[in-house]
Amino acid sequence: MAGHRRAFGEDIVPGAYDDFEQADLIVLTGSNTAWCHPILYQRILAPRKKRGAKIVVIDPRRTATADECDLHLALDPGMGPFSVTGQPNAMGGPEVGGFANQLPAHMGFESPADVDRVARFWRAPNIARRGGLKAVDLFQAAGDGRIKALWIMGTNPAASMPDAGRVRAALRACDFVAVSDVARTDTTRYADVLLPAAAWGEKDGMVTNSERRPADRPLALVHTVAGQAQRDSKSPQRSIWLLLERVGQGLELASGDLAHGTRGQSNVMAPSRYVTNPYSLPSSM
Repeated sequence: MAGHRRAFGEDIVPGAYDDFEQADLIVLTGSNTAWCHPILYQRILAPRKKRGAKIVVIDPRRTATADECDLHLALDPGMGPFSVTGQPNAMGGPEVGGFANQLPAHMGFESPADVDRVARFWRAPNIARRGGLKAVDLFQAAGDGRIKALWIMGTNPAASMPDAGRVRAALRACDFVAVSDVARTDTTRYADVLLPAAAWGEKDGMVTNSERRPADRPLALVHTVAGQAQRDSKSPQRSIWLLLERVGQGLELASGDLAHGTRGQSNVMAPSRYVTNPYSLPSSM
């Protein structure tokens, strides 16, 4: 994502899934696509089986993806690129302000106009004026004691982050770690508090695929959540906002500065519809 922002000005991609079916050569750099994107990987294998397309993997690791490619270029450790894309919502996060170092709609803290636009939309006069820590930096801060508490939701950084050994050491050193997940993982081993969660098929809301195409996915099939996972009867998304609001109140933050507290549950996803097109916002908003 950082590379996309430097190259194109925002986190966009110049291609689409259909390109895989027409490609004669597919180059995968630093990605174990077979594990991280198994459905997409089947679309990559399809042209190889049908038309003899070639697959090249550039990765210092011998992965499941490398085992099936036509050419594996195993760079020495330390020489290859890496990406942590594929965390719980790496695609949708930049669109709705889910990243600590970015604003919604791929806007950035570098622009005072962007910060002001989001502050007016969220009605949050006390909005942060500078970016927070990125994922790697966050765990470094937890390891050296600058961060005292972590709440990890639906991701497994103890296994998936770069330099996972350092991440695990940071989790051990952190004063308090809460983990929300649907299954026990490498990361849940370090949890002081383990919270149940609803899986993808048990929630509604916006989702964004790797083509950066957002879609409003209504709750169609599953009307209850399993076990002790909690969900507000009005909306599956409401519970997480209520929890975050309570945490904010406990930290002596004004709940009125939160999106839920000012605009109501029906507008929690509004940034996806409006702020992702900043020019649709009136200047007085």
